[in-house]
Amino acid sequence: MIGSPGRNKTDFTSNGKSYLSVTLPRPLNESKPMRAPSTYRNYSDTMENKLEWAAHHLNILFPKSKNVTLLKDDYQSNFADASVKYFIYPEHLFLDDQRYYIRNLIGNDLKTNPRITPKQYIEDALWEVQIINSLWNHSLRTDSYEEAELFIIPVPFSTMFFDYINRNNRTRLFEHARLALENSPPFQQGKPHVLVSTTFPLFNRHYAMDKNFKRLYNTVKQVSVARPDDLLASHYAYQNNVTPGEDFRGFDKIMSSYAPETEYQFSIGLGYEALHLPLRVPTWEKFQRSKFYIFYHIRPTDFYCNSTEYRRAPILNVSSSALPVSSLGYNIGKNRWKKEYADSKFCLVVRGDTPHSHALFNAVKVGCIPVVISDWYPFYAPPFPTILDMRDFCIFIGEDEFMKNPERALQSLQHLPREVKESKLASLRWAQQVILMDHPRSLFVPAFVQEAMASFARPASVLLSSKR
Repeated sequence: MIGSPGRNKTDFTSNGKSYLSVTLPRPLNESKPMRAPSTYRNYSDTMENKLEWAAHHLNILFPKSKNVTLLKDDYQSNFADASVKYFIYPEHLFLDDQRYYIRNLIGNDLKTNPRITPKQYIEDALWEVQIINSLWNHSLRTDSYEEAELFIIPVPFSTMFFDYINRNNRTRLFEHARLALENSPPFQQGKPHVLVSTTFPLFNRHYAMDKNFKRLYNTVKQVSVARPDDLLASHYAYQNNVTPGEDFRGFDKIMSSYAPETEYQFSIGLGYEALHLPLRVPTWEKFQRSKFYIFYHIRPTDFYCNSTEYRRAPILNVSSSALPVSSLGYNIGKNRWKKEYADSKFCLVVRGDTPHSHALFNAVKVGCIPVVISDWYPFYAPPFPTILDMRDFCIFIGEDEFMKNPERALQSLQHLPREVKESKLASLRWAQQVILMDHPRSLFVPAFVQEAMASFARPASVLLSSKR
């Protein structure tokens, strides 16, 4: 098994230390990403106010990390002082013999012999496996639980939940994992624990009464959950009415009823394995030589949450002659899609079934400046919010402004000064290292650990109990 220790039993003996307090890494001098002058930001005053309001409340929820060094000139960025070690439990403690090779099994045959249903969750399952593999293989992992400040539960819950072959056994599997956790001395001593869940129904209060999870949820109340979205920030935003006087444009249910089932959680943003997409470093040279000005392709079917009109506007309401050569339309062949995505300057990220979209992850990977048309994105799924600020590497266009005149809104991208575009590209290079696990200088794991440790400082019961 990749990166996994052998199946020898781990000797859990207490050394008498107290793990009730969490020690964060020592701060570094921070070099902040360059911020585009407000007069050149490509959104209306209304959108500017929304983003500033969001930034204010996100600062309350997720104070920006101080142990980040960003050196743009030579494309170096690191957590030089990262010192938090984590321990991953041996899998045999949580997965019985039948499921011991679950990660290898799914990682190797999921694409050719799908085991997951519904099919859209295959990407979630593969991404979950990729995250757990990355955690196994990083130097911050320690084999000594006494040295660790953070404990990782290596159970691919999303994969198990949607595995239709063994669906009848999942109650037993979840019960096995629950009992193993309850019997672990580090867990009994109150040490910080984290699990990974890459699909929205799990560890979500809206789905809390699922009979397969009820007892497990009671056990993991104090565990922090790494998620592709941020139920805590979303529910907080709804509760605090961060856009006074406006409705939630079809996202009312998502923003109001979805809330974290656990006391702690953090967002790593919506991603997926994406091995089919090439990694392109977003340099100024890459931006200049890219053939397509804007890239945007969607499925032809309708979208939920009143998002169809937003998704189709760049296709139906923008004349091809109004923009430099662009790739806009509905579905295209995979090879062409991959080639043109990587050969584009700007990539649209438009609200869909939810406020977030895989298009942001795609744009980051191919080094294309994301143009976000989704007012709620910074709250619903901010990637690594204590480390990254979406405003640094994305361009936001307000939904109202865009729908008034989609063509004019996209044309305005041509008027961005070079220094603004270079600033976005520099911050996008930093975002690549934080978000992407397959980046040659990936900081995904240190960022994951940073977010996990920070999450224990913002209990949901406190943040959601009173308005700001």
